This record gives sequence, structure tokens and C-alpha cells, in this order.
Amino acid sequence: MWRLKAATAGFIAAALLLAPSPAVAAESSCATAGWLGCAMENDGSGVTIGGSVTAPGAPPQSGVGHGGGGQNGGGSGGGNGGEGPPVAEAAPVVVTDPRWGPCRDDQVSPRADGLCWQDWAAEDAEEDAGPEAPVIPAVTVSDVARFAPATPAIRTEPDGVAIVGMPMNVVVAASTQTVAGQLFGLPVSVTFEPVEAVLDYGDGTRHTVPIGGGTWEQLGQPEFTPTPTSHAYGARGTYEVSATVMSAAVADFGVWGTRPVDGLVASAPSTTSVQAVTADTGLVQFTCAENPSGPGC
Repeated sequence: MWRLKAATAGFIAAALLLAPSPAVAAESSCATAGWLGCAMENDGSGVTIGGSVTAPGAPPQSGVGHGGGGQNGGGSGGGNGGEGPPVAEAAPVVVTDPRWGPCRDDQVSPRADGLCWQDWAAEDAEEDAGPEAPVIPAVTVSDVARFAPATPAIRTEPDGVAIVGMPMNVVVAASTQTVAGQLFGLPVSVTFEPVEAVLDYGDGTRHTVPIGGGTWEQLGQPEFTPTPTSHAYGARGTYEVSATVMSAAVADFGVWGTRPVDGLVASAPSTTSVQAVTADTGLVQFTCAENPSGPGC
């Protein structure tokens, strides 16, 4: 019995640690096009890829009895098989087989001497065989991998300062990135390509802008001129500016090909503080960035 328990535990442990080859994966819920059958979900801020592999169960092992199941042999060389007791002779015979004995209440003797077949061989076989091996059910192993884009970098022009009524420029740095992972021990990756950015200027204004903006110098524009990402504040104060990059995602399953993810995936927001001040004519020793409490700041 201890060998049976050890075999059962070994099967379950092997199934739970299963890292299938491509052939096994093709038989899972990722069939029939390989990994392309796996379930993918865009939760808004990341891509989750999951699947399952089922290892078949084991049938019960039949007990091994004693003796064969052949027919009765003819003449003096024949032996009794497993079909039942030998047929009694018409004339009285000498009992030489000890398995013939007094009949039980549920038996009727076929013999002239009133003895019955005790069927000891079958009873011994049942005792020696022990309990039947249990059926090991199929074991399903699931795996989930999640991929998320990186947080973008954000800065403003002028750095941390804005003049009320005049454009201040926001620069968001985002580029294509590939995040690698594994599913059932096999490589899987997701590539995020920035498409647009959602800018929140902190005063209740939100704009969705295309990726590709830059500094005034990169755009070839004078300072304090409008850009696709610029914004002018209407009042003095300190504002939290945030940028969330929206990317198109494509999952790569290696030899099983690629598959685009439905919808856009949002990065974690990146934030920076901007102090909006008024512009008054006058000479001062320091700028508002250098001395926020100075005149006109």
C-alpha cells in the first residue's frame, strides 16, 4: 500500500509542477492555434494572459489473483481452471482435493458424497489483492502572467513655473517598450507602443494629445508660445500636472505568433508641480523659481 500512496503523490506533484512542451500546450485551453487560444484581458492599466493545461488521470489498477482462467484439462494431466468447480462424476469418487468440504447454507452439493466446492482459491486471491487502487482525477494547472507599461517621464517649461495667461509647455517622454515574462515556463512578451497622452493640468482642464510633442527648442518655437501640449492658467496658485500615456499592446508568443490586445493600455500617471504667477513689470534680484516668495510671485 505504501508504494501505491507514493505513486499517487508523485503523479499529483508532477502535474502541479508541469511545464509543458509546445505539444502539451497545444492540447490545453491554448489550442488549437497554440498560444493564440489563451485568454487575454486588458484591465485598463495592464495586460493579463492566462491559460490552463490538464494532465490526464490514471485508471484503477486491477488486483492480481491467483491461478489461471483456463478450461478443465482432459485425462489425468488436466488441471482445474478458474471457471468454477469440476463437474462431479456419476459414480462415487475418492476425494483427494482438500477444497471439497462440507456445504455452506447457501450451497447445494453436486456430488454423491454431499460435499461442496469451498472456493478457497478465489477467497485467497481477494485477500492477497488488497483494496483496489483509487482513480486519480485529471489535474488542471492554471497560470497567469500580467504585463504593464512603465510610468512616463514628465516636465514643464519653464521648469516648475507658469505665468498666468501665458502658455506653459508640457513635455512627456514615452517610447516603445517590451515587457517579458513567462507562461507555463515558456517565454511570452507584450510590446507597448505609445499612441496618445492624457494631460491633467490640475485646474480642472484635461486634454488628450498625440505623442510626439517636445520642448520649444525642439519644436523650433519661441518661449511662451502655444504647443499641442501647452496650457495657460487663469489664476495664481500651485497646480499638480499629470500625464497618463495610452499605448497599443501586442502580445508575442514566440513560435506561436503574435496577437494584438483589444483597446489601449494606460500607464501609471506621472506628476509634477507647477506654480502659476503673475507677470509684473519691475526689476527683481531673483526669479520666482529662485525665490517663490519674492515680489510678484
